[in-house]
Amino acid sequence: METSEHHIIRELVIHGVAYCVAAGFGAIILGRHYWLFERYTGSPSEARDAFLTCTVIAGAIGPIITFLLFWTYKLIRPSRSG
Repeated sequence: METSEHHIIRELVIHGVAYCVAAGFGAIILGRHYWLFERYTGSPSEARDAFLTCTVIAGAIGPIITFLLFWTYKLIRPSRSG
């Protein structure tokens, strides 16, 4: 099992990139429905805050997916100590 510092940093960078990509996709998808945020909030700043909160929540999906992929890869790959 590879547990070097280089491996840990590489996984953290991949999770960070996955977060940014997922947040970007969330912003693109939610951008079409920005009028809903404006309709159901009291001011433009609240609408913007609600929109950004939803994109951050959508961004959390990216690292969860990459974590599951890394986890299943570690379970499936054959052991090197044989």
